Amino acid sequence: MRTKKDIDIEIEKCRDELANVKGTKTEVYTRIVGYYRNVDNFNKGKIAEYVDRREYDPSKVKER
Repeated sequence: MRTKKDIDIEIEKCRDELANVKGTKTEVYTRIVGYYRNVDNFNKGKIAEYVDRREYDPSKVKER
């Protein structure tokens, strides 16, 4: 059976390992008029437009 001290040592070891985790940059693509384009290649105007976009939710559409 593990003691509280053993568990605390294990937790501290995990924290040290997690502090040193390094990742790579994720590429984000979006669909623009029929084709996909990397968001990193957008100019300032297109970035502002991209930030304002909202996901379409058909359940929120009011029927006439």
